[in-house]
This record gives sequence, C-alpha cells and structure tokens, in this order.
Amino acid sequence: MNWATISVPLTTEGHIDEFRQAYKEVSSAQMIREWEEINRNGVDLPAMYQYRVMELDKQAWLTNAGLFSGAGLLAVIGAFFVGRSGRTSEV
Repeated sequence: MNWATISVPLTTEGHIDEFRQAYKEVSSAQMIREWEEINRNGVDLPAMYQYRVMELDKQAWLTNAGLFSGAGLLAVIGAFFVGRSGRTSEV
C-alpha cells in the first residue's frame, strides 16, 4: 500500500529534460561559466536529490511488497498441502 501512495514529483529523466531545456535558453557566456564551474568543483553532490531519495524509497517498498506477497503465497500453498495431508491419513 505504501508503494502506491508515494508520489515522486520528478524523475531522473524529467530532471535531465529540465536541464536540456534550460541549456537551450542560456547564452554562450553562461554555458562557458557553467563548464568552468563544473571543471573547478566537479559533479559530485554532497547528497542525493530529494526526488531520487523518494524514487529509491518507492522502489524499496515495491520490492518489500513483492517479497512479502511471495512469502504469503508460499504460506497459503503450504497450509493447503499440510491441511490436505492430514485429511488423507484419517481415512
């Protein structure tokens, strides 16, 4: 249920598209300044973007839901076979 309720406002692809649009609208001088800043500071971020944290959280909930659903299905199948084997021994 948590997986379905987590809303991610922006995805990595959307973020990249926003940068592409922004770069189309800036001047050459601004692009040169941006390039120099990237070369000076690098591209490493001290922390992930918030939308990426939300994406990973949603993915973790989906993985957990799948694992618990599979475990629940195995428990139901196991209970069915255990229940059946008890009936055949009484006859």
